Amino acid sequence: MTAAKFAVVSLLLNVVLTFGVWRASRPPRLVEDAGSSAESSTVVGVNVRIQTNLTRLEVTFTNELPPFHWEQVQSDELTDYVANLRGTGCPEETIRDIIRGELVEQFLARRRVLLEPWQRRYWDLAVHGLGETKKLVKAEIGKLEEQTVNRLDEILGSPAKDSSENEKKWHPDARWSYLPEAKQREIAALNDKFELVEAALPAEKGRRSPERTAKLKEIQQQRESAIQSLLTPEELAEHKLRTSRHAYVGRGLTGFDATPEEMRTLTRVYDQFSAASESVNRKDPDYQAKDAARKEAQRQRDEALKAQFDPERYADLKRAQDGGFQEIFRVAERYDLPRETAVQVDDLRRISQEHARKLSANRALSDEQRAELLRAIQDETRAAIRQSFGEQAARTYERNGGEWLRKGQ
Repeated sequence: MTAAKFAVVSLLLNVVLTFGVWRASRPPRLVEDAGSSAESSTVVGVNVRIQTNLTRLEVTFTNELPPFHWEQVQSDELTDYVANLRGTGCPEETIRDIIRGELVEQFLARRRVLLEPWQRRYWDLAVHGLGETKKLVKAEIGKLEEQTVNRLDEILGSPAKDSSENEKKWHPDARWSYLPEAKQREIAALNDKFELVEAALPAEKGRRSPERTAKLKEIQQQRESAIQSLLTPEELAEHKLRTSRHAYVGRGLTGFDATPEEMRTLTRVYDQFSAASESVNRKDPDYQAKDAARKEAQRQRDEALKAQFDPERYADLKRAQDGGFQEIFRVAERYDLPRETAVQVDDLRRISQEHARKLSANRALSDEQRAELLRAIQDETRAAIRQSFGEQAARTYERNGGEWLRKGQ
């Protein structure tokens, strides 16, 4: 071998030996099958294997966001809820809608509890008048609004940019309390609409013209037709009872605590014989005929009521309509006496007056005899009333309503 060839072979062997030493001294590969750099930049997750003498660890690197759970931001404390929502970058309009929904839910739940017993007692309250109860409930609902929906700006820390979102407040009407809330709101919207129609009529001075009266009647008929179209037959029947002009007839029944069903019965019968409640002008040329028709309607109404109530309850109803009993009952109420005491005194009144009528009709008696007997009846009746009422209540009754005692009638 020539020197030149030997030098070349020696150089090649040195290169191979050097490469082998470098390969042997190289650390183990950390990444296997990682793919090209272009591919790895778009991979969501990459598995990395780290080889050790003890064991093998696998670590996953990822650019994916951790899963989101609503519980991470939701809070019973609404101010914290707002802060958490803002921390996620939630738009202010969306935050406002979310918090408003929470407040409305609180308001509706608490209002439902407030109204439930009142709605179930509609006809009970109708007997004694709904005025004060409606004021009380409206005030309580106002407080609920202040404690819930009206706190929206306070909780958010700023008012709404668009004032149009402050919609008109809606208060439930006792007449519609038996309906689902959605229908109550529809009816309230209809009433608002027709009130605007009425308000748009040209103003008039002095006495209302026949044209305006006719137009108002037409609008009212349209209103009723629109409302009735929303109701089922059962809802419509209850609606007619509650909006009847006789719905509060029980209010004038002193000492007669009508049940809700009795109130419905009274209203139905009074509606059926509405002519019995009509007033007749004595100056009317047909006064005699109209008055006779009214009295006949009253008779028929009484017969219908008698058929609807058992005898004892019907007697209570008729007594409650008697002005003489009403005077006695008011005195009993003033002195915290039970209804039974008022009934006892009223029976004494009825018996005394019946005896007085018989004496007045007895032509066999002289005026002196009649007067003497009437005084005896008065004295006996006064003593019996004192025994039932008590001395103080008896004196109050004789001064305020017991005129028949003084006159002996």
